Amino acid sequence: MNNEKIVNILAINHDGTIIKIVPENYNLNIQVEIQYLANMINEKYTIMNYKLLEYSKFVFIDIYKNNKIYTDIDEIAKTELSIGYTRYENNNIIIDVFSSDCPYGQIHLMANDIIIYDQNDIEIDYEQMIKMSEEYWNNFSKNNIK
Repeated sequence: MNNEKIVNILAINHDGTIIKIVPENYNLNIQVEIQYLANMINEKYTIMNYKLLEYSKFVFIDIYKNNKIYTDIDEIAKTELSIGYTRYENNNIIIDVFSSDCPYGQIHLMANDIIIYDQNDIEIDYEQMIKMSEEYWNNFSKNNIK
């Protein structure tokens, strides 16, 4: 499993919103609306696509509703969860999430790897994605912190 890579990529999507989740055999396709990151590839893009390879777990825990656990992918996808802090803990990748219906929840997932795609499903290299994120935040700091 490539947990560090998955955590790093999902962490880059902080403040993005999961708008689509589609199982495909043993993989899980996730679409995230994250304009600032997608714009770095093409100024007309607003979405990044990810494929979790050989996922074995993907659950949403609504902590606000007494830790109610959701396992139905379609039901989870309808929630349009915004991505917060991402980490690896207790053999799970955990993403803190929130939405208008859920002030605080978590996605717990397990997968072997992740593939990154732009809005037109063109694969993006891991190192390129990391570099784009660093470039964005460096520019953001220069322009907004004086």
